[in-house]
Amino acid sequence: MFRMTSSRNQNKSGRTHDVFSLVAEIDKVKEREGAENVADAMLGVIRRDDGSFATIPTYEEVYRSLPARELCDYATIAGLPEFQAAAVQSAFCGNIPAGAKTEVVATPGGSGAVYAAILNYVEFGEEYLGPEWYWGPYATLGLEQDKKYVTYKMFDDNYEKFNFEAFKAKTLEMFEKQDSLLTIFNFPANNPSGYNLSVEEWTKITDLYREICKNPDKKVIVVWDWAYTDYAGTKEETRAFLHCFDNMPENMLLLCAYSMSKSFLIYGMRSGALIAVSTSDDVIEDFAGNVCFTSRSTWSNGSRGAQRALGIIYQNPELLAKVEAERMELRDMLINRGKIFMKEAKEIGLICLPHAAGFFITVPCKECSQAFRLLMKEEVYLLTAGEAGIRVAISSCPTKMVYGLAAKIKKCIDDNGFTQEI
Repeated sequence: MFRMTSSRNQNKSGRTHDVFSLVAEIDKVKEREGAENVADAMLGVIRRDDGSFATIPTYEEVYRSLPARELCDYATIAGLPEFQAAAVQSAFCGNIPAGAKTEVVATPGGSGAVYAAILNYVEFGEEYLGPEWYWGPYATLGLEQDKKYVTYKMFDDNYEKFNFEAFKAKTLEMFEKQDSLLTIFNFPANNPSGYNLSVEEWTKITDLYREICKNPDKKVIVVWDWAYTDYAGTKEETRAFLHCFDNMPENMLLLCAYSMSKSFLIYGMRSGALIAVSTSDDVIEDFAGNVCFTSRSTWSNGSRGAQRALGIIYQNPELLAKVEAERMELRDMLINRGKIFMKEAKEIGLICLPHAAGFFITVPCKECSQAFRLLMKEEVYLLTAGEAGIRVAISSCPTKMVYGLAAKIKKCIDDNGFTQEI
């Protein structure tokens, strides 16, 4: 093949990862069969039980009421001031770790936040850490920057709980090679498993970090991918772990990758923020300058309309209460779908990663790519989770189609001699 791309940018192909291109094909099936009758569990979007695209009606109303200038004009580089305040309120719900200050820079969704974190806090050629079950762009965002995502074994051998010992061993191993380590935590409601780390598990993690930070030459950067938090439980339950970061040493930094995509169901508007939490004024100032530079040098600034709408809602308690009630209805629907799938999976012996809440459930399967293609022929639309799992997006699958879905996956695995291991 004749190429004109630069040498470091050859042999990349975003097309092979574009699952969104399959949506048009699936939509044709829905037109023929009826959206509520198709087991579409592919994309991480919420669809109601009639198969329709779900929105947060109050957010949509506020957004549509904005004048043209507020929808179309530029935002500031760091984000509109009322958006910055609303993002912190939305992410932390009053649970900012003791002794810490915050700073906010707007980004194009959670993806932009993770990109900015990797760019500014991982040295070129070095590695950053996350679990073996992960959202694929965690790795590709680093590859684009000549940095490598490495993993630890996320669950114990029985797929029952977080494998702290594996996490600890990998963390200590990496600190032997590097003085700084960025680690991504996509909890609660992990994508792709739906697992929630407990406060006890977070305590063990942060205790390890505090021990490491006794060496002033070491730097710990924690990226909390916030995306699914509002679907994992109450505000109090899902933010309780943040107090494990109370009174952090100055060489420990918490970065929240805040996203409006899931909580406000505006996936395509690409609105989010990277929020720094630190006890050090120097670290906060350094963050603001560098991440604003990243913003101006890449996407320039964020979606003004999305930011303004969030600011309006968080300045109006009545509007905020309506938004939270509308989201709670959807959260309960997802939790119910998850319970249905996991109950049936247990009854028929289908192994799943531990699931508590959120958009996804994952079925370990070594031949997941083959299973993906075979299930599509049966008009069951799922995705692979890495190279060893089948991801079921219960978020987009009508509840009545969740019934029996575990059995269809189990039959595909059994009929073709595919492998599920514990």
